[in-house]
Amino acid sequence: MQNSRGYRPQPYTKNNANAYRQAAQEYEKPNAFLSVLLCIITIISLCVFIGLLVLRTTGVGHFIRETNVYEIMVNASEGEESTHYIINQVNGLPFHNQDLNLDDLSLFLHRESVSDEIGVIVDGYANAFIMGNLDHHVTSDDIVQMARNLDDDLYEFFGHRMTEADMEHLASTLDDVLDFNSLTINGLTEDFGIDLSVPLVLISPLLLWSVGILCILLLAVIFIIRRGNPVNGAFAVGITLTISGLFAFTGGLFAGANPGAFGETVERYYRYLEYPAHLLSQYGFFFAAVGIITIIISFMVHKVSKRIAEKV
Repeated sequence: MQNSRGYRPQPYTKNNANAYRQAAQEYEKPNAFLSVLLCIITIISLCVFIGLLVLRTTGVGHFIRETNVYEIMVNASEGEESTHYIINQVNGLPFHNQDLNLDDLSLFLHRESVSDEIGVIVDGYANAFIMGNLDHHVTSDDIVQMARNLDDDLYEFFGHRMTEADMEHLASTLDDVLDFNSLTINGLTEDFGIDLSVPLVLISPLLLWSVGILCILLLAVIFIIRRGNPVNGAFAVGITLTISGLFAFTGGLFAGANPGAFGETVERYYRYLEYPAHLLSQYGFFFAAVGIITIIISFMVHKVSKRIAEKV
């Protein structure tokens, strides 16, 4: 009787060559429609995983570095008066004699190290949102830790090597100006009138790991339903990886070379998308290469197994 798991029991034979041929003949491929459907779902899942991987790798720091901080601060809801108040408070810190302005602050925030540290704080918001902690907010301790990590950058900014007391004073001043307790996820959502749930979920590591594990399971299922013929299973996995990688690679090249094709809005914000598009092509190329290598290995194993069986 046919086994429901994709192959029939193999009768014993003394001749290895005959056993090889008989196994090849009696191996029954999985249902074609279900197999194609499973591959399509896996390809879609892999493309989503690659997209999330690009977002995670790009990081919040990239978008901060490409943002006109001065323009945002001046055009904020409280206007230019509020931004000058912040600068005056920073200039009033007792441990430096610098006369800083908004341009200085903008250049400071555009530094890669500074932008990445801000990204760490945003990641904290993302993780808290995933855990359902909508009251999470940045704290003075977070600012002090950031100041420790940016010791060299702050030295160039203030012209002063900050002590631990200076860092705590800076954090306290920023807390007085910004009121960290009000910068909760709920508070930010209400203040800016936007829904932060989607962007915070998209950059969360939990979502990335979940989709990645799903992709691994789907690829395992593609292989397992063909376990009666491992070479065929490896070939199917390779084809799925290759198609997913080619989709991502082509999408990244197209977005990077022709941003206007996606509309004026995308073209206007191309500076934000150029680096992610480059990453998308890189990751797509990697997945396609892994798939092609898997296909080549499956062909080689098939030929070697066939030759060995024929010689016996």
